[in-house]
Amino acid sequence: VKSKVTMFVALGTRELLTRPWCAGEISTAIESKRKIVFIRTPEFIEPTGAQLDNIQDYVDWCGCSLVKYGILLVDVSVSFRRLLDPEGLATHIRLQADMTSSTRLEVAV
Repeated sequence: VKSKVTMFVALGTRELLTRPWCAGEISTAIESKRKIVFIRTPEFIEPTGAQLDNIQDYVDWCGCSLVKYGILLVDVSVSFRRLLDPEGLATHIRLQADMTSSTRLEVAV
C-alpha cells in the first residue's frame, strides 16, 4: 500500500475493522495519503467511539503486532476515525441490502 498503490479500496464488511492486517493497510493508506474509497456493505457495523478509544480491545490482534511496521495503536484509532468520517478524506459508497449483486457491483464501480 505504501509504495505501489495509488487508490485503496476498503470493503466494509462486518469484520473489516477487527482484523489486524486490515488495520495496518488502512493506517498505511491514510498515512501515505492514498485516494481511498470506502464501500459500506449492509453487514458493516460501525464501531462506537468507546470501541475506537479502546482499539487494543476492539481489534482481534491474534497475538500479532503492527509496531514492527511503525504502526501504533493510536495510529489505528485515528485512521479508523478518518476512514469513517463521511466528510473526511475517503469517498464513501453505501450498498443497500435490497440491491442485487449486479447492482451492488455497478454502484461500487
